[in-house]
Amino acid sequence: MLTSSILTALHVTLDYFIVINIGGMVILLVLAIVLLYKNHDLNKKYKQFMTGEKGYNLEKLVLEHKEQIEKINEAIAGHDDDITTVSAHFSKIYSKIHVLKYDAFPDVVGKLSFVLVLLDMHNTGIIVNSIRSTEGNYLYLKEIKNGESEIVLCKEEVQALKEIKEMSV
Repeated sequence: MLTSSILTALHVTLDYFIVINIGGMVILLVLAIVLLYKNHDLNKKYKQFMTGEKGYNLEKLVLEHKEQIEKINEAIAGHDDDITTVSAHFSKIYSKIHVLKYDAFPDVVGKLSFVLVLLDMHNTGIIVNSIRSTEGNYLYLKEIKNGESEIVLCKEEVQALKEIKEMSV
């Protein structure tokens, strides 16, 4: 017998060998019960996670969120178009406005004359010069393209144009 020769070589009796085997089986049985209990808890938590509190399952939630994300992305794309349109319109409106008041003549004081500069973000627009004299009020309008005028500007108009170019929008 092979078993008895091994036991004799190990100096173990058959009774002692049976007790060791039964002890090992009891330990394995306890481990199996603990693992079954933990597996049961894990399955319970998994089912709760997959079904959710209100009967929603995880797949439904993921699909709903995917649809919401797609709607949000469509809205963002629409907003990008709106921003582009507004930006194009904004570049054409007068966003820089400046008034310079001055005395045009020594006998007319109180800074009743003024230069009004209206420019867009490309420094294109108009200069309105209102000159007040004892005889009346005179208005002059000059066109500005890219910060320059084709018509000669008076010193107050040059000063007002310089000041408005230095302003940030």
